[in-house]
Amino acid sequence: MSDLFGFRHYLSFQLKNRQTISRLRSGEIDAQCQAAAALTSTGSGHGSRILLGELKKCAKRPGGQDPQNDSLRTALISALVEIGGPSATLLGPAFRGHGADWEQLVAKEVYGQIFQKCVAGLRDPNHKVRVDATLDLDSLKDPRSVRPFIDALSDSNSNVRMNAAFALGRLGDLQAVPALMSIHHDSDEMVRFAVISSLGELGDKRALPVIKSALENDVMLIQVKAQEALGTLGGS
Repeated sequence: MSDLFGFRHYLSFQLKNRQTISRLRSGEIDAQCQAAAALTSTGSGHGSRILLGELKKCAKRPGGQDPQNDSLRTALISALVEIGGPSATLLGPAFRGHGADWEQLVAKEVYGQIFQKCVAGLRDPNHKVRVDATLDLDSLKDPRSVRPFIDALSDSNSNVRMNAAFALGRLGDLQAVPALMSIHHDSDEMVRFAVISSLGELGDKRALPVIKSALENDVMLIQVKAQEALGTLGGS
């Protein structure tokens, strides 16, 4: 059922953006580059999939011998980077060594640029940009993001702190444990929940005192998560 829904959503995306997609496939370099840029506004994985399909065509032509082809390749990659997280999700297998050689090369290039974009986004004055940056950075599953996420735990916005705390648990790096422990009394209950959840996921017994104290938290959801974490760590 979910596959059918996804297919319908993809068809709907193509219908809504059919003129842009037509320009992207027109063979006219200026129109193609403009169409690639236009697809970035969709912020959609469907857009990423279409852009990647056009990149595959570029990959069949020798690099450096066709300036127009190289310009189009640059525009397509820039569009993938601008879309961000959905592109990273789509290219994840290639980034981890699966797929055609050209796709792996593109994935490395795109991931590198998205990573830098996300880290810069975490410092943006607009909290909405920072929240989006945490989500995109999380989708990369890049070990280099541990330090930026630790820094984001002190962000003024609670959603940024919450996303960073959850992401650190998923990354599995124990250097995040002290930083997570340091904010277990955060003023926002969802940040506190994310902290306990990630400390349980990381499984470091240094966190036992913090997790045990969460059993007395006035939020039932946090108490339950603390009990789960204690079960994981073997606490009593």
